Amino acid sequence: SSAAAPTQSSAAAPTQPAAAGSSMSFLALPLDVLRHAASYCDRPSVVVAVPRSRVDARRALRAGVDVAERARFPGATTVREAEAFLRDEDGLRYGLTRLAAGRRLCNCTYSGRGLEFVLPLLSYGALPSVGRLEDPSVTPLHGCAWGFPESTATAKILISAGADVDAKVLNPQFAYSANAGPSPLSRTLWQDPNTGPLWSRLHQILTQYQTARVLIAGGADISMANDDYKTAGGEGFDHDLRSMLDYVRNYLSGVHIREDEVHDQILVELEALAVELLDLVNAALHVAE
Repeated sequence: SSAAAPTQSSAAAPTQPAAAGSSMSFLALPLDVLRHAASYCDRPSVVVAVPRSRVDARRALRAGVDVAERARFPGATTVREAEAFLRDEDGLRYGLTRLAAGRRLCNCTYSGRGLEFVLPLLSYGALPSVGRLEDPSVTPLHGCAWGFPESTATAKILISAGADVDAKVLNPQFAYSANAGPSPLSRTLWQDPNTGPLWSRLHQILTQYQTARVLIAGGADISMANDDYKTAGGEGFDHDLRSMLDYVRNYLSGVHIREDEVHDQILVELEALAVELLDLVNAALHVAE
């Protein structure tokens, strides 16, 4: 038969020499091609694998990897830039793991530290859904639910970096209040009656609602979060949003004494946002029925 089985002499060449040859062929490519190829890989190991004698190739690959690292999420820097900043500004230890960096990230969102530290930690490689040391289920997105000045922008960055929008707190003891429900979304829509009258924190509530919109746009499961919230003792998202609308509209209609123009503007924005969220909630709950 003409289709004879391959002989030993026609067998494939050993794997190692082929790999070495492929590597050499790769490094023979023009430097701009190497740079472009590396721009799709955010792994510095691509650079480390190249012999130190090939300085030109290492520089081209490093430039490409830098492009890839900056493209990971909006505002990202290279790992080296993030490491340098954190070491100078935040006392970063050499060799900090991604897990430890994630815990530091979580502490930042809970203490209201802004993107000045959140972006470098994520760029360094902090895991975006790593929880606090006391309870790993309490994630950075849960910290964004409390309405700090940069919470909404931080939530948007965390979601773009892969944070779990439906993460659930497993131990309410470490989450400030069991009544807020276990998800980041429920915590943005819940208002703690023990933190003073609503009129004194309207700006904080507006930020919380803006963060809720970001979470929903990021894929948060409204129906599941609402069910969990009611299980924790809440009335439900639709009830709470309607109550907020009534409160705001009473101010706008003159039932309550209004403070100033800035206060009025917050009320107007809060009304529009509460209506938008109520529509989203009702649509999601209707679909779930």
